[in-house]
Amino acid sequence: MKKKAISAVIALCLVLSSAAALPQNAFVDSTSISASAEVSGDWEYEELEDGTVAIKNYNGKATSVTIPATLGGKKVSTVYRAFVDVPELTTVTVSNGITKLLNTFSCCSKLQTVNLPDSLKTIGFISFEGCTSLKSLVIPDSVTSIEGKAFRFAGLESITIPKSVTIIDENAFAACPNLKKVTIPGNVQTIGHMAFSTCKNLTDVTIENGVEEIGGAAFEYCENLKTVSIPNSVSVLGAGAFEMCTALISCIIPDGIQNIYSGTFAGCTHLESLIIPSSVTDIHEDAFWGCKNLTIKSTANSTAKEFAEKNNIPFAIAAIPTRLAGPSRFDTAVEISKAGFPSGANTVVLAYGMNYADALAGVSLAKAMNAPILLTNLKELPAETLAEIKRLKATNVVILGGPGAVGTEVEKALTDNKLNVERIAGASRFETATKIAEKMQKLNGDKAPEDVFFVYYNGFADALSVSTVAAAKGAPVIYLQTNGDLDAETAAYLAKIKGKVKNAYVIGGDGVISDDMMNKAGTALGLTPTRVFGADRFATCVAVNEKFAKVLNGNSVCVATGMDFPDALAGGVFAALNKAPLFLVNGKENPLKLSDSQKSFLGKKTPQKLYVFGGTGVVSDSHVQTVADACV
Repeated sequence: MKKKAISAVIALCLVLSSAAALPQNAFVDSTSISASAEVSGDWEYEELEDGTVAIKNYNGKATSVTIPATLGGKKVSTVYRAFVDVPELTTVTVSNGITKLLNTFSCCSKLQTVNLPDSLKTIGFISFEGCTSLKSLVIPDSVTSIEGKAFRFAGLESITIPKSVTIIDENAFAACPNLKKVTIPGNVQTIGHMAFSTCKNLTDVTIENGVEEIGGAAFEYCENLKTVSIPNSVSVLGAGAFEMCTALISCIIPDGIQNIYSGTFAGCTHLESLIIPSSVTDIHEDAFWGCKNLTIKSTANSTAKEFAEKNNIPFAIAAIPTRLAGPSRFDTAVEISKAGFPSGANTVVLAYGMNYADALAGVSLAKAMNAPILLTNLKELPAETLAEIKRLKATNVVILGGPGAVGTEVEKALTDNKLNVERIAGASRFETATKIAEKMQKLNGDKAPEDVFFVYYNGFADALSVSTVAAAKGAPVIYLQTNGDLDAETAAYLAKIKGKVKNAYVIGGDGVISDDMMNKAGTALGLTPTRVFGADRFATCVAVNEKFAKVLNGNSVCVATGMDFPDALAGGVFAALNKAPLFLVNGKENPLKLSDSQKSFLGKKTPQKLYVFGGTGVVSDSHVQTVADACV
């Protein structure tokens, strides 16, 4: 295979020096080249039907070239075959205004530096094919299409594909021997046939949510590919998509895929674990040919189980994961909102995405208002957040925290979009929490809550652990210090509900909330609180889930990292809606080591579904595999 690839690139560099290398329809569009050609200095060009010109040849000998923005008084829009097999070329700057490259630099073996303009929209057919010295390239955000064989045989070591790209065509990055890591943005609908095939050093592929199809043989012969995360949006996994990916150890097929086609994982000799959802109804007989170490995991009544038994492949029952994630914390909150509120919501709760203080106390409020939690920057409302508010068809937004957390600029952006805005804020996080509790009480006909949860004010882990329970029970979350007196606003709120609350719980050990502080909170309420805790944040999370198992009695578990707050925060409402416990893992631990208490909890829960909040950077697929394995 390698000898063939080397021979192919040599042959191509000979063939591509003639126009015959281009497909017949390469220029069948509104910019069709006319019959006449003109010369200006070192440049030959032809006028296009839209009045712009296409450069078709460069006759100079310079090693560093700037492609002009105008020729003959007309704008240059396209560069077509201008530098094919120009071995001395090392540096190129493409002037602003140029929108399309087509077979422009193929086989320029010494080309090292290319500066592309913000006007560029299309990196066309074989534009950089065989550019073996081109190690890196910044593709501008204006580019929407990377066409067939655009970078085949290029020397790229890294490439950043911008979110603007919607098309990665067949063979686009095939046989790039130095490419190690790639992230494919969610705007790409289809990863084309053989798009990354034979990238022998490719070890890590991230495919963002939004991609719908992974084409046939897309990653075949990527022999060092160890990890790949396939998002829920993918509904088609093409034949031979991961064929001969001999280093691939595990993979999770997303829920929604119906067919596993011929040779999809054939020759993946180190593939040990493959989780297949019950949505898969057809598996080709040679889909896993040569996977001698494979164990198939799925539900008890599934096509995957029948296939495994028929073909003498080891089988195990597994909880089926669904990852709710985006490329940022803001996007992840949006994906969770879409899953939790597919038909929309009248109200949205908006919190500062970079700090947890005001937000964590608001999970119960969001559940009470049947509203998702979305995140914002301090002074700028993220475009993805606004788009989700519009998708929800929300008319009301409740902001948690003062202008120091969510700025007036964000509030103005909301009102400019004709949204009704209410801000719940106090002078401190203690007061904000009590104001949120008072808002919940008003929503409940001014009836005092039956339960109150106390958490440490200056940490997020314990508050995350109890947020789902509190939301499911309609109970407020109130902040306490470790020692000292009750905060004045907290004391005033507790005095109002004294004698009306049935149960109070302190979450976390006495190292974060002392016994003295717990007793002071209990006295203020007129009852004795119950402490729920474990040896660390993960054990505390298990203790909370076991204590309130009757409340969280759904058949799923929600998984999030316990090392940061935003994904679990946004997921708290979703978990409460599904009566699903929130299970925190150490997202920074590799490999993930579950404690005996964590394993015991998952084994007793035996969930059918795992919802994973956040991308592979915070909870890797191997972490998900570990959790799924512990569920049976």
